Amino acid sequence: MVDRAPTSTYRLQLHTGIAEAVRRGRRNEFASHGWDGADIPDPQSEETAARSRLDWGELTTPKHARLLEWYTALVRLRRERRELGDPRLDLVKVEHDHEAGTVVVRRGNQVVAVNLAQQQRRLDLRAEPSGGIEIVLAWVPGSTRLDGTVLTLPPMSAAIVGPAA
Repeated sequence: MVDRAPTSTYRLQLHTGIAEAVRRGRRNEFASHGWDGADIPDPQSEETAARSRLDWGELTTPKHARLLEWYTALVRLRRERRELGDPRLDLVKVEHDHEAGTVVVRRGNQVVAVNLAQQQRRLDLRAEPSGGIEIVLAWVPGSTRLDGTVLTLPPMSAAIVGPAA
């Protein structure tokens, strides 16, 4: 699920002083996330801008078409299931199991489950609205299963689970 052309900057024609401040700020931001200084893209570089431009021709390949479909479905879900788009972070609960390589994000009755491991994972979601729950969207639909409140996620995948429609 990695794009060949990462959007690492928005290149602007800036006054020299502002451009340098943006450059320093970007370096500090990336360094705070553990990036090596030599790998931090220069936000004012033409090379960085060129590397960040999307190649719309890639949509003809299955991998890229699938990723666009996934993002389109996620945007649709944010519209349809209001809790997924609620900006109030105090209503979000996150569970992270570093050993298992899983992350579960709860937003009201909606659950976003991610498996970052190279092995299948079973997650007990432990909560079920009165009408039951269902898989709303899955990265690997054929291999993602929900048995009661236990979600089975294939390796390197994600699913959104919510109240049954």
